Amino acid sequence: MHSSKENKSRRELQNTPRACFSLVAYAKTVISQLKEAGIQIAEGISDEEFISIESSLSFSFPPDLRAILQEGLPTDDGFPNWRFASREQLRTLFRLPVLNLLDEVARGRLWCEPTWGPKPSVAGAAVATAKNVMNTAPLLVPVYKHFYLPCRPNMAGNPVFFLHQGKVRRCYVDLTEFFQRTEFVGDSKRSIVAAWAMSPRVIKVWTQLAEWASLQEFLEQQEKKLKEAGWTSSETKEMLAGCAKESHCRFTAGGLAKRVRSLGLTLLQAGWSHEEVSYSLGDVSPSLNFE
Repeated sequence: MHSSKENKSRRELQNTPRACFSLVAYAKTVISQLKEAGIQIAEGISDEEFISIESSLSFSFPPDLRAILQEGLPTDDGFPNWRFASREQLRTLFRLPVLNLLDEVARGRLWCEPTWGPKPSVAGAAVATAKNVMNTAPLLVPVYKHFYLPCRPNMAGNPVFFLHQGKVRRCYVDLTEFFQRTEFVGDSKRSIVAAWAMSPRVIKVWTQLAEWASLQEFLEQQEKKLKEAGWTSSETKEMLAGCAKESHCRFTAGGLAKRVRSLGLTLLQAGWSHEEVSYSLGDVSPSLNFE
């Protein structure tokens, strides 16, 4: 589930004017805003530098990220040092997301079932299976700190993912939304965003992982609230089992709402009031009709 801050950002994006615009013009706007935000900007990456980076790392920059880096190269901490970092340092940046996820699998804390199939009982076999799945995922290009952009499909408008310590979140519809972050740009400086940024593009493996992680986080929050309301561990696990069992790593808002509604009805049938259900299920429940 998204935080209230993320939901506010999403609503603001939905109300922002959209237009089909030149990537060059957009890149100039982004670099200008970054400079105004105090970010150090070096000369943009040249065509020759792009060729050298892409050939040595076996990937292609998505067009929107390429346009920005060609206009200017952010050099503050957190941004990849595309010009002066060694190729091995850059390879490490690319590898980190998958290595962290595989480490979580090895520790028994991550398994995207049933999309990945039944979880092997042996840790080594589980890691091997997860690695095979991750090998089919598009390479993630580092953008800033723990934010990454898929390089496939090689077109503008791919969503921006957050990956850190085994956690996966799809945080922004695309790169244009990412650079509306108040960390970089104040509200008064917001620019028109792309016409394609209506809903996030589905990215193989990464979208599934992000939605699975969102569901697990939601279930953990509900389990905590139910325990605070006086239910035992066995009772909360039984009530939430239906949600977990039906998880297919592709939870749309509507699909998750149905499961929340089902849980709410279960609580009402157990004698809870509507106010108690709303409190226990949190922010998602007021929009649902439990009648």
